[in-house]
Amino acid sequence: MSTQPATPPSGPQTGCLVCGEAATKPWTGRHWHIPGRDRQFTYVACARCGSLSCAPVPTEAELAYYYGTHFDYGWYRQRASLKKIQAKARWRRAGRILKNYGASKGRLLDIGCGHGHFVNSAKRDGWEAWGVDFASDATAYGRETLKLKIVEGTLGTAVRSGQLPARTFDFITAWHCAEHVSEQREFFDLIAGLLAPGGLLLIAVPNAEATGMKSRREEWTWCQQPYLHVVHYTARGLTAAVAQSGLTVAATWSRDTWDGNWLSDEVFGDAPKVVAKQLAKLHWRLGFGFEEGVRLACYAIGGIRHWAFGLEGRGLDRAELSLLASSPPHAAANQPEGKS
Repeated sequence: MSTQPATPPSGPQTGCLVCGEAATKPWTGRHWHIPGRDRQFTYVACARCGSLSCAPVPTEAELAYYYGTHFDYGWYRQRASLKKIQAKARWRRAGRILKNYGASKGRLLDIGCGHGHFVNSAKRDGWEAWGVDFASDATAYGRETLKLKIVEGTLGTAVRSGQLPARTFDFITAWHCAEHVSEQREFFDLIAGLLAPGGLLLIAVPNAEATGMKSRREEWTWCQQPYLHVVHYTARGLTAAVAQSGLTVAATWSRDTWDGNWLSDEVFGDAPKVVAKQLAKLHWRLGFGFEEGVRLACYAIGGIRHWAFGLEGRGLDRAELSLLASSPPHAAANQPEGKS
């Protein structure tokens, strides 16, 4: 995390990117900069919904530069096996939710699909499963090795080019990708335009109201640089953002995960990471194994109701915020096809 002493960020402040409220207040005295670039970014909190927004908003060119030259893709390569397990666990979760809502198998779209492990799990379960994500080695693996239907590019580009058929997806998922999106209204409008009548949206994001976020603030595991996590949602803010696009919110809840849980945050804090860095000097696998071992042990203890009994979370103070919404059953979405 690149930080500097507190001074005002360059460029204009923004309102809330989540709900559109103009009134915001500083959330932190820190500001961050993209390595090799001068502009500085910070977080502001919405006066209405409480969500956090990056100020100023990073440009597409700035983000393309950062992801192309400085983003740590090695983190994902080191955790490839864990991400496969996570994808299967997410599909089991999704399957239970679909069953509870009486949904039948149909066409699925996973936004931000990466390697496609979640898409592959859905495909094996009998769904016509699609994914969309930026072109990368990960999407190439999904397309070429797993033989999946993965559209490469932004969601907007995929919709406007006709590569994703409008109003035909019965189930859309977005696992920890919406917080990276600057154009929030466009993002949810595009989703609304892709959902079939009565289709379901399941979204999961870091929770701005998590106990870890409140107690550790900028040091929390999922409070990343503002230009990386452009927004941090509260349940109120996420509900408002989804509803603005004409979708009906059925439920919001929170839960812990293996890489973000209260026991790891509150009891150990940064200690495992500090020890892991020292062990990594001997061999990266030692550092990796120690840090992830502590996380998994904490989740095994603190998240037993999730992994052992398949229960979703209670309350709205856990690390991951989830929302389930549906499109109108007998009407088109409120936005025309491909509107940006």
